[in-house]
Amino acid sequence: MQKKVVALGIAAVMLTIPCSVEVQKKSNVAGLHDAWDYQDKTWDKMPVPGIWEVNGYGDPVYSNIRYVWENQFNTDPPHVPLENNHVGSYRKEIDIPVEWKGKEIFAHFGSVTSNMYLWINGQFVGYSEDSKLEAEFNITQYLKPGKNLIAFQVFRWCDGTYLEDQDFFRLSSVGRDCYLYARNKKYIRDIRITTDLDEQFYPYIRPQETGTKTDIRRWVQAHISGYGLQFIGETPFSASALHYSIESLDDGWTKKQRHSELVKKVDYTNFRIDKKQMGVWHNPGGFVAEQYRIPYGDYEFTFIIYPVQLCMPVKTFIT
Repeated sequence: MQKKVVALGIAAVMLTIPCSVEVQKKSNVAGLHDAWDYQDKTWDKMPVPGIWEVNGYGDPVYSNIRYVWENQFNTDPPHVPLENNHVGSYRKEIDIPVEWKGKEIFAHFGSVTSNMYLWINGQFVGYSEDSKLEAEFNITQYLKPGKNLIAFQVFRWCDGTYLEDQDFFRLSSVGRDCYLYARNKKYIRDIRITTDLDEQFYPYIRPQETGTKTDIRRWVQAHISGYGLQFIGETPFSASALHYSIESLDDGWTKKQRHSELVKKVDYTNFRIDKKQMGVWHNPGGFVAEQYRIPYGDYEFTFIIYPVQLCMPVKTFIT
C-alpha cells in the first residue's frame, strides 16, 4: 500500500505546502516560558530540514573527545548546562487531507539534534532523543478535522549528548526530512531489502573482530536441517566458509579478480582452514618483531572433526 504524505519541510511529497516553519530561538533553557502556546507573529522562518548554525543561529563547534561546554560547566552526567543550551521552538499549521479520515496518522522526524518535544493542538504527544535516528509518533488521537497546529522544541544539548561525544562538528536542529503520513489501521507489510555489491565484496564468511580477521578454536558448519560438522583445533586457527570453489578464487592474484562477478557460485559449501603464525601472513601497515618471524613454508597442525546434530536449524556457529 502506498502511503500518503504531507510535509512539514522540504520533501518529495504528494501534497505540497510551504517549506518553512516559524521558529523562535532562545539562548538558554531558562529563557523558556509556556511549553507550546507562543505568539509567533514576529518569529523567523526556518527551513525544515535546516541546521541552525548554517542559517545564522549560533556557531558550529568542532570537538573530538572533549565536551563543548567544558569551559563553562563542570561535567556532571546526566545534567547539562542551562547557559548556551540553545532551544528552537517550531510551530506550523497544516490541513489534514479529507481522505485520511479513518486512517492512522504518523509524524516522522528523520533526525533531530539533540532531542525534541512534540505537541499537537496543545496536547503533549511525546519525547525523543538520538540525533542520528528517526523518530515517529502516532498522532491520530490528537488531530481534528481542518487545521491542526504542530509544535515541537529542539534542544542543543540533552543527557544523550554525553553518549554522542565523537569526532565531528556539533550542529543542532532538524537534519533530515519531517513529514506526516497515513496508513490503514489494518495492513500487510512486505519488507525486502536488496543491495548492490560494491567492489569491496568478497564472497565468503569469516570470523572478524573490530574489522580484522581473528583466530578461533571451534567452528560448527551445519545444513539448515541441523546436521553438519564441528571443527575443533588444538591451537587457534583461521577459517572461512564459502559457496565458491577455492580454485576460482585463486585463479588470480589481484583483489579485483576476487571481487569480480566472474567468480561463480557452486552448489556446495567449502570450509577453508588456514593455520598461520606471526610473520606468515600479509600484515599491512605494520612489521612483525624479528623474534616472531619464521620462514615461509607449509606448516602442519591437528584439528578434530565431529559430526553434529543441532537442536534447531543453524548455518554457522563460531567461537
